[in-house]
Amino acid sequence: MARPEPRRKANRALLVGVPEYDYKQPERPNGVPGDLKAVAHNLTALRDALGRGGVFGEDEIVESQPANVDDFDR
Repeated sequence: MARPEPRRKANRALLVGVPEYDYKQPERPNGVPGDLKAVAHNLTALRDALGRGGVFGEDEIVESQPANVDDFDR
């Protein structure tokens, strides 16, 4: 169970990971070097660490891997 928050409000975390990119080098010189395949694993590990720390309850952590900006906005 999560520790009580001093403000008496629920703690919440939104973890956003973007593992794949449309604008990559070398096709796009100003793009990112490449996809980040470890992002999905990193989100899971971060979620587990936040849950074990006792600050967030399981239902207070949301993971998102949006495919594009519109998905992120939703």
